[in-house]
Amino acid sequence: MKKILTIAALASVATLSSYGQGFVAWGNTTGTRVSVYSANLGVAGGSNSLAAASTSASYIYALFSAPSTTTTIGVGATGDPTTAGWSFTGDYATNTAAGRLLGVSSQPDGTGIQIPGYGAGTTASFAVVGWSASLGATWAAVQPLVDAGLSSTPQGFYGVDQTVATGVALAAYPGPYVGVMGSAPAAGGFTLYAVPTPEPTTFALAGLGAAAVVVFRRRK
Repeated sequence: MKKILTIAALASVATLSSYGQGFVAWGNTTGTRVSVYSANLGVAGGSNSLAAASTSASYIYALFSAPSTTTTIGVGATGDPTTAGWSFTGDYATNTAAGRLLGVSSQPDGTGIQIPGYGAGTTASFAVVGWSASLGATWAAVQPLVDAGLSSTPQGFYGVDQTVATGVALAAYPGPYVGVMGSAPAAGGFTLYAVPTPEPTTFALAGLGAAAVVVFRRRK
């Protein structure tokens, strides 16, 4: 009996503590779909088409936060937002249909996304980054690839939403919560750009270069 009361008390404390924390809703609508640019980054002539994934694991999205005074992402469409002062919230989303995404929440109501460092009643800015699941399952896995240059990563797609959701009001549990994607000033739909792989000729040239270095050193 004491164990049951203890568990109930702890659950109550955990729920009550949620009220002081800030939450938002994360997802998009048919009007803010995420697109995929079919051509390699920087190559003209590609068509822009909706990302039609057959499974929810095809694309992964990460939510980034910054003080509400931040109104721009500060990096290019394929850059690393942390270099511009943005912080990864730890929250991910996956696509539920063509170009649609839904935030993954572990909160009691299953919809609110808790934002670390921000309490209920505060405001913050938000931006979204997306990539092909083939590039990595987490931001920790993808970030080094982005920082090293996307042309050196496996084939896939990566993109940064250039439309920042500014001054979003965070609510207490159980909401209702303000969405970070939608009509302005919220983040909108954005484009994932193709990440090219080195061409076979590149590998061949690299191999010839390495062989030439070996021969030169042996002759010396």
